[in-house]
Amino acid sequence: MSTKAPVRRKQAKKRAPAARKAIDPRIRERRVEVLRKQGRRRLLWMIALIALGVVLVAGWFVIHSPLLDVERIRVTGTQQASPPEIRRAAGVDRGQPILFVDTGAVERDVERVPWVDKARVERSLGGEVAIHVTERRPAAWVRRAPDQVAVVDVRGRVLADAGEPPGELPEITGLRTVPSAGHEVAPAVVPRVLAQLPPELGLRTARIALDGDAVTLGVRDGPEVRLGLPQGVAAKARAALAVLASNAGGPPRYIDVRVPSAPVAG
Repeated sequence: MSTKAPVRRKQAKKRAPAARKAIDPRIRERRVEVLRKQGRRRLLWMIALIALGVVLVAGWFVIHSPLLDVERIRVTGTQQASPPEIRRAAGVDRGQPILFVDTGAVERDVERVPWVDKARVERSLGGEVAIHVTERRPAAWVRRAPDQVAVVDVRGRVLADAGEPPGELPEITGLRTVPSAGHEVAPAVVPRVLAQLPPELGLRTARIALDGDAVTLGVRDGPEVRLGLPQGVAAKARAALAVLASNAGGPPRYIDVRVPSAPVAG
């Protein structure tokens, strides 16, 4: 019989501790409390994620609910442009979620319509998108073809084409470019001369001619007014009116106000 097994058991007993030390109750409580806090934290995160998901789903249903759809598109302020044209430019459709209507983008799109100067867009939770436009005013016309003219405003924007010159508006000649409606003629500074003329002269102007860089006004039942460069137009116009008022013997053939402080009539 071998004597090695008892020897090994004795050696193992010598290596094993005589008694295991008990865990301090305070340490045990601390560990339990830490585990409880971690559990509560995970539970709170789960509740928050579930609540967020519920809010997002509810919000999606509310936004896409027929109660918040675009039902009416109202256009006001139009005279030359038509309401259907404004609606097409706005790009807003009935049934579209009204909260997704970008009013700033709609205003910019509507202002691309040739006749529109400014646009204001408002939306209401009642389902209405209101578009109010302020239109541009025709100020002059340019001959595009023998049977076609382009109507422009004082900023040089082409508003529309017409078969005949409109009313008493002055003609502009000598322009380099007459583009399609919605774009500016070149140079645009020429029609802008009209905005700087006092009414006493502007209403009598029948023609604005550009020759090189020089601008000349053709006055109805009066002389031509040579402005020269389209700069300091208001002062030059006042000088021309002063000459017209002081000439008792009838209007001269021309008035040169390229130097407004020293006008020349002849």
